[in-house]
Parts: sequence; structure tokens; C-alpha cells
Amino acid sequence: MDIAKPARLAAALTLLALGLLAARLPAYAQETEGLPPTRPAAGAHALSILPAAGLQIIGPGAAQMDFGTVDPLVTPRLERDFTFRNDTRSPLEVARIQVSCGCTSVTTDQKGAGKLLPGETMHIHVTVNLSELMSGHVTKYVWAMSPQGTSPLASIQMTATLPTTVEFSPKSLDFGHARAGTATTRHLTVTLNPRLLHNGALPTLASTNPEIQVQADTASPPALPANGKPVVAGYTVTLSPHAHLGPISGMIFFPMDQKHPVNGSVAPQALVIPKIGTAMANAWVYLQGEVTGDISVMPGTLLFGAVNTGIEATRTVTVQGVSEAALQGLQATCEDHWLTIRLVPTAASGTAPGPHGAPAPTVSLEATLRPDAPRGVLRSQVTVTTKSGQQILVPVIVYIVNPPPGS
Repeated sequence: MDIAKPARLAAALTLLALGLLAARLPAYAQETEGLPPTRPAAGAHALSILPAAGLQIIGPGAAQMDFGTVDPLVTPRLERDFTFRNDTRSPLEVARIQVSCGCTSVTTDQKGAGKLLPGETMHIHVTVNLSELMSGHVTKYVWAMSPQGTSPLASIQMTATLPTTVEFSPKSLDFGHARAGTATTRHLTVTLNPRLLHNGALPTLASTNPEIQVQADTASPPALPANGKPVVAGYTVTLSPHAHLGPISGMIFFPMDQKHPVNGSVAPQALVIPKIGTAMANAWVYLQGEVTGDISVMPGTLLFGAVNTGIEATRTVTVQGVSEAALQGLQATCEDHWLTIRLVPTAASGTAPGPHGAPAPTVSLEATLRPDAPRGVLRSQVTVTTKSGQQILVPVIVYIVNPPPGS
């Protein structure tokens, strides 16, 4: 059983919302760790590659094609047909068609492998999924491999230049040591393809951390650069003054359901914009930093490990205050019935070294697992609240297992 509470623990799991994609290759278009040479070895048997529009033959069994600048929002996939021919006097066996990365797939007019007699041909259809690639210059290969050795029978190199789709600066947003009770802001610059604008409006950015909000610096549409050059826009990222104490985590990303004003509607409507797709789902900014306040917890997680079912178990962490007054009126709560929480007074737990070596006042946060806790992986959290209203969340992780036979 997995008992989870809707706070920052669950927010971190929203990485799934980014919708990262993985390409599947046909059984005969395989990607391996050890890639072949870029062209057949000198003097080795090779297949001829027949001429095609834009294809440059650069040697025996070797050719290259440059697609130039390709906008993946206009052309999400490159597809081309190529033909191999056995111009030798002996049969040549094609064991497999191999590609250099998972964004490339190949189909053939045969079952992926077979013997080519002198004069026979093999046609292949190559697809490169550009929506999964980063901007800049890209190079992909397709090889026709023989059963002997690692030298290919034929090699085709494909190159293209992808203009900027989405880029963030900085790529990681650090709030440093943000003081509780004070809103902290950071600036984020986004460079994006103008095709990603909806009627001139900037796309909405969201945060997986509910305590962080993102707002475009201007509500008016940005000026579109000439010649389709990228748009540069600014966003303000704000950490709530009511954020929980402790580490800051999460991501900033473009949600698939972009909200934009629609003619005739009072409120913005959710619009699913197909062209956003993977281009924006693969772009995000990491959040980091720490919210500091009057208390801290060490270690930051109540980790029980594996506990036999029916057994009562207790774990503790230390709550440290900046002063004795910070620990006065401290409260600890947990909503799960299988966990009992209490704070052990300072007299019983002593002090811990402060940031400058001086003793700092502490109390122990004690969590006791009840014997009737259900089996499985249990997740919960304890909320520790100061008299001034500052809060820190302490995750709890337990694995309830059946006792070994005979125990």
C-alpha cells in the first residue's frame, strides 16, 4: 500500500507530466553501444549506394546528405528513401540495418536482413524524429551491416541544423538561502521559436513546486523578430513567503494545456496546442535552494527501513532551533493513524553544535510505528510548526514486510 500526502513529496513526482518520449526501433533497426566506423574499411566488400536527390557519394559504400536548416515545428520528421545495390561478383549478406541513435528508424523492402546476389538491390526508408533532438547541428548514421566483423557494407551520413526551439537561461534556478516570511524572486530568460507563440502571446510556464509561481514580465505580446529569428522573453519566478522550510526542489516547464484568452470568453481557456508537443515537453529548468527559518531538522527524513509486520518501531530526528524561544510552542502533526508523533523536551535530548560551533537548542521528533500498520511501502509526512507559523515537512518512509519463516 502506498499512502502519500499531497505536498512537496507528491509534487516532485510530476516529472511524469513532462511527457518525455522514447523512440522504438524496428527489430532490424537496432542501436548498440559500440557504433560501427563511419564508412566501410578500405578494400572491404561494399554495397553501392545509388544516386538520389541531395545525396553525395563520398566513397565506396559511403554517402552523405545535408538537409540544411530544418525547423522541427514545421518538419517534425525527416524521411528519405535510399537504395543499396550489390555491384560485386559475389553474394553479400546484410545481417541488419543499424542506426546511430533512437531518434532514427528504418524499414526495408525485405525482412531486415538477407542475401543480395550480384546486381540485386535493397530499398530502405529512413525516418529521423527531429522533435526529440536539441537545437544545433545534428549528425545521424545508418549502416548496412554484414555478419562478419564490425565494418559496414554501406554507410549513410545525414546532417541537419535545427534552429532554437526552446532554451532557458539559466538552466538551473537557485534561490540560495531564502529567508522564511519573505518573497524571493529570480529572473528567467526564455529563447523560443516564434511559432510557439499563440496569436502573439507567450506560452505559459508552470512549476511542479506549488510554492513557486511563474509570471511573464509583460502581458503584451513580444515584438516578433524579422526573418523568423527566436523570440527572447523574460519571466519572473517567485518563491512564496509562506513556503515550507527546508530544501527547494522541483522544475519549471511548459504545460501541454496552454491557457490563452479566447475571443468571447471572460477567462483564459485551456488550449491544447499540438505543435508544442515534445519540443516544449523536453525543456525545463531545475529549482534548487533552501528556505531557512527558526528551526531545521536533521536528518531531513524519518526513514524506518524494513519493519516486520505487527512490530512497533520508533525512529527519531533532531529539531534544532536558532534559540530557545524558537522551540517554545512547537507542534508536530501527522494525519496517518499508523504513526504516532511526539516531541521530546530539550532536557531529554540536549543540544547540538550550531553553525559556529556554539551549542544550539534542540528537541527530538519521535515517530512510532503502530503494530497494526498495513503491509507494503508506506509514505507519509510530519508537519512541524513553530509558534510564529513557520512549518517544515519531514517525509516518513516505511517498508512493512512479512517476518521470515520460523521467526
